[in-house]
Amino acid sequence: MFSMHPCCRIVATLLSALVLLTGGCARRAALRDFRETTPVTTTRLDTGLTVIAIPSHAVPLVTLDMWVRVGSKDEPPMLAGVSHYLEHMLFKGTPRLGVGDYDRRVEEIGGYLNAATSGDYTHYYMTVPSEHLERALEDMADVLRHSLIDPTEVERERSVILEEIRQKQDNPIGFLFDEVTRRVFESGPYAGTVIGSAETVAAMSREEIAEHYRRYYAPANMALVVAGDFEAEALDPLVERLFGDFARPHEPWQQTAPPTRFRPPEAMVWERDWQQTYFFVVFPGIEVRDMRTMAALDVVETLLLGGRSARLTNSLREKQRLVTSISGLFLTHRYPGFLAIYGTCEVRDVERVREALFAELDALRRSGPRTSEMRRARRQLVTDHLYRAETNTGRASLAGYGFALLGDAALLTDFPDAVEAVTGDEVRRMLELLTDGRASFYVARPAGSAPRE
Repeated sequence: MFSMHPCCRIVATLLSALVLLTGGCARRAALRDFRETTPVTTTRLDTGLTVIAIPSHAVPLVTLDMWVRVGSKDEPPMLAGVSHYLEHMLFKGTPRLGVGDYDRRVEEIGGYLNAATSGDYTHYYMTVPSEHLERALEDMADVLRHSLIDPTEVERERSVILEEIRQKQDNPIGFLFDEVTRRVFESGPYAGTVIGSAETVAAMSREEIAEHYRRYYAPANMALVVAGDFEAEALDPLVERLFGDFARPHEPWQQTAPPTRFRPPEAMVWERDWQQTYFFVVFPGIEVRDMRTMAALDVVETLLLGGRSARLTNSLREKQRLVTSISGLFLTHRYPGFLAIYGTCEVRDVERVREALFAELDALRRSGPRTSEMRRARRQLVTDHLYRAETNTGRASLAGYGFALLGDAALLTDFPDAVEAVTGDEVRRMLELLTDGRASFYVARPAGSAPRE
C-alpha cells in the first residue's frame, strides 16, 4: 500500500463516505478501503492488559483511552453507584500527583480529559498533542494504578454525587429513565441506575470504594486504546515500562451476573412541576454478544426514529402532529436491557400517541420494511459510523466499546459490514420485541393537568 499525505488521506476518507450514497459495488469498495486505511493492532501484555493501537498521522494529536470492564452491572445492591463514585475518585490524587495536579498537567500541554461510567464499563480518556504522549501516558498510568482514594476527597465527592442525584430528579428524562429502570426490572445486572441512589451513596465507605478499585482495576480486565499520531515501535516499550509490572488479580464481587427478570407490563403516571408531558414506552430487550445483533437493533432503531423520514418520526410528528419530539433508547448490553421509545406531547394526546405508535409498529412488523427504507437506514448508520471514525477520539471510543461489550476492537472496522448484512427478515424478528403486549407505558405530566373524562 502506498503512503498518503495526511491531507490527502482525510479527503480520501470523506470521498469514501460520499461513495456510500451510491450503488452497492461502490459502497462495498468504499468500506473495504476504510478497513484497509484504518490499521488496528491488538496485543496483550503478559500481565493480561490489552493494548489496542490505531495509528494515524493526519493531525499531531493522540488520544489515550483506558477501558475497564466494570459498571453498575457488577455492583452488589448495597454498593449501587460505586463504579461511578470511583470514576470521580481516580482524579483525586496519587502518591506522586496531588489533588488537582492531574487535570492541571493535562491542561498545561493543551490537552483535554474526561471519563464515563455505564452499565458495562468505565473509561478514562484524554487527547493531547502527540509530542506529549509519554508524559500523558505516565500520568494516566499513575492515576489508574496508584489512586489514593483519599478519605477527605471521598467526602467532598459524596456531596457532589448526591447533588447530581438531586438534579437528575429535576430533569424529566433523567427522572423517567431512573424510575423506568427501577420498575421494569424485577432483578438482573441492570436493575439499578448507574449513578446509584441517595441511600447507597450516602452510606458507602472509603474502604468499600477502595476494595471495588482493587477488585476490578486489574490488567486482565482493562484495555488501553491509543489512537492518533504515534509510532508503534515507540509505543510498545513505553507501555511495557508503565504497565509491564502491573500485576493485580481480577476478583469480581460475584462470579456470575444475577438472572434478568422483567416485571409484567404496566402503565404508570407521575405528576410533577413540569411544563410538558413526557411519555416513555418500554419493552424487555435482549443481550448483545455479537456485532450482528448490535447492527440489527441499530437498523431497527434507525428505521423507526432516524430522522424526519423514519417511520415513527414521520407519522407521529411530521404527519399527525401528535408529538413535539420522539426518540429511541435501544440499549445494547451484555445482558438483557430494555428498549425504549420516548418523547413529548400534549397531555390530551397521550392515548392517541400510544395508539398511533403501536399501529405503526404493527404495520411495519406485518409488511416488513421497504427496500428503500432498509437502504436509507443502512446508509445512515454507516455514514454516522464513518463520521465518528474521522477523529482519534471517535476511533478510540469505537474500538474500546467493542472490547468492553464484545471482547473485540474490530467493531471499529467491521461494524459497517455488519450493518450492510442485516436483512429484512432480521428486522422483522427484532420487531417482535416491540409489541403492545410486551410494553409498559409511562407518563410524566404537569401537575393538575389530568385530561377530563
